[in-house]
Amino acid sequence: MKKLFVYCILLLCIDGCSHKKELKPAEYIHWVEDTDHYLHQVKQVGDIEFDVQYRPADYILCKSGELDGVVSKGMLDSLRQQYDSSFFVSITLKATDGGDPLVK
Repeated sequence: MKKLFVYCILLLCIDGCSHKKELKPAEYIHWVEDTDHYLHQVKQVGDIEFDVQYRPADYILCKSGELDGVVSKGMLDSLRQQYDSSFFVSITLKATDGGDPLVK
């Protein structure tokens, strides 16, 4: 009985890890911009708010609209190669008191 229980748990773990959910471009953009996934972080230090957003290649392609139409796998790989050699991050500084954050 114990072996059957362990076997069932093992099957559930394997089955649960084998499903990959494919996101639509709008869903992917939302996922990347969600601060719960650690690709987008907002931190306040004193009167300045730091907003840092990692921008992976697929995110840039989705935001630019290049994936709006039907894209072949070869074309998608080609578009990804344009961005994969770089590391893109957006950094925004905002003063919480309404002033200029660079003057502080």
